[in-house]
Amino acid sequence: MAFQASSINPPYDAGAISDRIYTSAIARMYLWITLGLVVTAAAAWFAYQLDVLEDVGLWGYLVIVAVAIGLLFILHFSVQRLPSPITAALYLAFTAVEGVAVSYIFGAYTNETIVLAFGVAAGLFAAMSVIGFTTKRDLSKWGPILLFGLLGIVIVSLINIFVGSGLLSWVVTIVALPLFLGLVIWETKEVKEEAQEAAAIGDTKAAWSIGIIGAVGLYLSFLNIFLILLRLLDWFNGD
Repeated sequence: MAFQASSINPPYDAGAISDRIYTSAIARMYLWITLGLVVTAAAAWFAYQLDVLEDVGLWGYLVIVAVAIGLLFILHFSVQRLPSPITAALYLAFTAVEGVAVSYIFGAYTNETIVLAFGVAAGLFAAMSVIGFTTKRDLSKWGPILLFGLLGIVIVSLINIFVGSGLLSWVVTIVALPLFLGLVIWETKEVKEEAQEAAAIGDTKAAWSIGIIGAVGLYLSFLNIFLILLRLLDWFNGD
């Protein structure tokens, strides 16, 4: 992510400005993650009450997934060029569509399992995020490996929609959990380093784009960890 130096003229407290840029970027990111999860939960509940997935069928579900992917690409490649209100609207639309896509959970799992899975996911997410913030290791090589693994999981999962293999579904689930935990660590450190870079050059406009893009990746990782834990807990409960 490229940043533009701020046009702030002296006299100013460079250290205070840098701290404010860094803090703002990180705070915005976690705020957007939280807001995105709230929107997803609300959209999922309403979609379940309206039987949206049952009404649209398999092909309709694939259209919903395609819309979510389209919004994701627009956010990733256009966030620095679009006005902030449009970026925010696109992000919230993306999280709402994701909510519709996962609304099946209310019919597939008990409320107790959903709450437990969310709590465990939140704990794991927080722990991995702390590791990402505090680690001194160079994680740059993690990115291509994790993203390649994620692509593989997405492709296999889409294929399995048509194949319907229970064994393949479980293999994907077990492999995906450490993958997404690793993504939280890597993405957190990436956002931290981008925020530090923006702060070092005094880019007061970077907090928004860093926060929203960082939120998208970490929101998806959290959501997938939650869905994986739902399946695992359901399996352990013998349902």
